[in-house]
Amino acid sequence: MVQTTHNGSIWELTAPAAPVTSHLTADINTDVLIIGGGYTGLSTAIHLQHSSHDITLIEAHSIAWGASGRNGGHVLPLIRKDPKAIIAQLGIEQGERLIRMVGESADYVFSLINRYGIDCDAEQNGWIQAIHSQQQLAISSKRFEQWQHYDADMAMLDRQQLAELMGSEAYLGGMLVKSGGHINPLAFARGLARVAVENGINIFTDTPAMTIEQIDKRWQIKTRMGTITANKVVFATAAYSDALWPGLQKSFLPFYLYNISTKPLDSAVRSAVLPGRQPVTDSRGDAHVFHYDGAGRLITGGTFIFPVNWENRLIKHAKQILSTTFPQLESPEFELQHIWRGKIAMTTDVLPHVHELAPNVYSWIGCNARGIALSTRMGAVLADAVNEVSIQDWPLQPVKMEVIPAHTFSRLMTSIMLAYYRVRDKFM
Repeated sequence: MVQTTHNGSIWELTAPAAPVTSHLTADINTDVLIIGGGYTGLSTAIHLQHSSHDITLIEAHSIAWGASGRNGGHVLPLIRKDPKAIIAQLGIEQGERLIRMVGESADYVFSLINRYGIDCDAEQNGWIQAIHSQQQLAISSKRFEQWQHYDADMAMLDRQQLAELMGSEAYLGGMLVKSGGHINPLAFARGLARVAVENGINIFTDTPAMTIEQIDKRWQIKTRMGTITANKVVFATAAYSDALWPGLQKSFLPFYLYNISTKPLDSAVRSAVLPGRQPVTDSRGDAHVFHYDGAGRLITGGTFIFPVNWENRLIKHAKQILSTTFPQLESPEFELQHIWRGKIAMTTDVLPHVHELAPNVYSWIGCNARGIALSTRMGAVLADAVNEVSIQDWPLQPVKMEVIPAHTFSRLMTSIMLAYYRVRDKFM
């Protein structure tokens, strides 16, 4: 039987325990309040830990309860726009800063893992984009050329080379980004929380922020059992933003991603399916994804135009995709075991957005399904904002937060986008 796991991901069953935290029970003062206990919030806290600030982090649920604990675990040093498109939109100076920040983001994650000894099944063995059509092969070749201009450690793979790495002949070729890899995403977040706690950062879980208002140039945030007064505030709530800050949850489109895993596969099957253990995302707009967890479970997923009966539909979808891509899985070991879903924030221009929401209030939105590497790296950017580093030196310049018109119909918008991707995939 396929099980829906406790907090929405298999990682809850396999990650080391989070550090012991408690909920806020009294009024406190702090220099910096970080709202959100995922990658962005924890990374921001760690990057501020040696500053002169007193730092407090609150999380409405448990550490990494949202997207940071529910994603697939791919660490990808690319975003959904290629360098030329980024520069066309942002200009050469700002565009190249973002390009270089993104290009180093996977190495950034693995360097933190190594520096702090975080136990999260980390494997920096590269990330593969598998190409499903001739048109996408041409697009990927151009993407490769553009990233080569920025010294990205990448390689184009022909059909035979890709088949040897994947154990599948379902694709025409691919691109290997060597700094990519995969992790247990919840374990990584819990490791960051451990580092934060050990360095004296106050973390309160099960402490949702309910209201925020400015009083005498400071910010007062009320929770269920205590009020926090802070000089500066960082919103690190991403796709799980609510109405706390007006308009923030309407500045992005929420997309649900669905994941499912097999039971642990035996060594013979693993030697034939993804023998190099690189995570794979294919070139479809409605992408197929594959990778192993630390116990040898094969994980895949998908998206749905409508979420009705999603568990049964995901089981059917996963069986079809896995058996088509990897005929070797036609064996007794091919048994689906765990299922979960999570939410991501998509911006209309598929670029990350940094916001100064008000004096001394900062946020960013738009992982666009590249959350592990980008969110972790953005923690350093928000720490720069808190430390009053000149805006001109930020790798990503702040922009005005804007509500997406007709956001009430966001579910319909995302459904239309997914329908478009599926139609496009058939012809591209």
